[in-house]
Amino acid sequence: MIVRNQLACVACGAIIVTRTAVGYRDSQTYTFNCPKCGIEIGYVFRTDQKNISYSFDEPSNAKWVESEEGAVATLSFDAHTPVPNELPEGITPFIATAFYIENRKAYSDEEGKRLHWIRDEWPYCERLMIHLEKGNDDLFDQEARTPPTEKPASKVERLMPLWRVMDGAFNYFTVTERSARSMVDQRIALSLSIDESLFKQFAHDFLASGRVSSIWQQLKTIRRKFVQCYPYLSPLVQMLYWKPKYRDLNTLRLSEKRFDELRQLYVDCYETLCKLLTVAIACEAIIHHGKLAVPTRKRQLSLWDFEAMPNGQKPGILERYPIGPLFVGVLDNKLRNGIGHHSAHFVPEKDEVLYYEFDDDQKKERRLSYTAFAQRVLEIFSAVELASKYFWAVLLSVDGVLE
Repeated sequence: MIVRNQLACVACGAIIVTRTAVGYRDSQTYTFNCPKCGIEIGYVFRTDQKNISYSFDEPSNAKWVESEEGAVATLSFDAHTPVPNELPEGITPFIATAFYIENRKAYSDEEGKRLHWIRDEWPYCERLMIHLEKGNDDLFDQEARTPPTEKPASKVERLMPLWRVMDGAFNYFTVTERSARSMVDQRIALSLSIDESLFKQFAHDFLASGRVSSIWQQLKTIRRKFVQCYPYLSPLVQMLYWKPKYRDLNTLRLSEKRFDELRQLYVDCYETLCKLLTVAIACEAIIHHGKLAVPTRKRQLSLWDFEAMPNGQKPGILERYPIGPLFVGVLDNKLRNGIGHHSAHFVPEKDEVLYYEFDDDQKKERRLSYTAFAQRVLEIFSAVELASKYFWAVLLSVDGVLE
């Protein structure tokens, strides 16, 4: 269903017709530049799912008007579907992309599972994680409905079902191929089979340094932020079900722009991924060198030296090992530094993210389409989820102890 409404720019008086797709969310927020004078206009569309009704908040820099007469533009918005840049007049984004999906039933079923997870299961898992952190075993068992046993459950016995649930659920939100997940599982298993005691030594050092507790909190925060941001990324997940020939990001745009939220999620994912990769390199060091160090041309690089080195240099180490292609592609240090700088911002009239690269005394302007940036966020979150497998291997090796 499409709701048609019209507003007038408070600056120049131009009439703009908005066509908003009704979705499953309680509210949708849209911004755009006035086609005539360029000022930013925004509005919020609200739906009442129980009473099957909708409403509009008062727009910013505009006012709702009764007539479409003299409208200078008609703009279509759909929070759940990518919008083609060349959208024919009168055609909704849903209709325009209806035949792009290879298997609509698979998409509908799996999107339903994702929404159920966000609404019902994620809050439940968050509570269980807090009980684990606080050592509230009775509360954990009560919430988890753990069947009574003669012997109290260990930390690992509580941790593993929670890990399996979250690992399986968040995989539905990522762009990661099954082969990549299998490869990480195999590399962890191989390192343990070669020298389990050496991996356990590393894991206990990781625990003693406070890194286990720190990364646990970082992953929890990232997942919470991702769940909050998923509505703004869900059109990109829909594209995973499209026929490959239609997945050109240059031809599509996202209706909802949440640059500030996505920027912070991107930076958090980048920093945590670089921490998690220390564990990945530990596995590769055991497999290839039989020790907790990586040889370089000048010296033996300890794992803590690897962790401490500038993040921009880490791909050079990673690409020497079989896991390199799984992670190197998302470690764009120039984008991370540019996006993290306060000068980075969204340019509505171009639908672009503008940021700067700082090279010595020179500042170079860089632009990336908003859709492409959102895709980068989804990709780096996917890499964090993949690398979290290494973290869970550490947790198992320290018997589920967080600190």
